Amino acid sequence: MRVSTEIQNEDIFYTDSNGYQMMRRKTLPTNPIQGNYYPVATSAFIEDSNLRMTMLTAQPGGGSSLKS
Repeated sequence: MRVSTEIQNEDIFYTDSNGYQMMRRKTLPTNPIQGNYYPVATSAFIEDSNLRMTMLTAQPGGGSSLKS
């Protein structure tokens, strides 16, 4: 699934670690696309100073924030 928002997250996003805690992630433009994907067990989110968008998953998968 691909989602577009107006959130200016400055290449920072968060994914959960085993459904327990959220891990801060940074998109690295020098890495290939597959190098910027991280495991997502149950949720991931991006945010700026005004908005947050959270994605909840029913099954584990992978996630990334490829544009800020």
